[in-house]
Amino acid sequence: MKQTFKLKKGEILFDEDKIIITDDAKKQKWMLSLIICFGTIYGIETFLKYFKTGDNFDFWYGIIIG
Repeated sequence: MKQTFKLKKGEILFDEDKIIITDDAKKQKWMLSLIICFGTIYGIETFLKYFKTGDNFDFWYGIIIG
């Protein structure tokens, strides 16, 4: 007997001997990875900018973000 539960962004299907989950978890994983990569690059860039400007804000902001 199949039972299907609709969710906000997907569904769960309980079949005889298996459970099938359909959602957009892969898309969310890639988006989160992309955001983290861009944040790390920005933090490193800000930290390296410290050596040109000598501004302490760039140093600490780059360390915290990177």
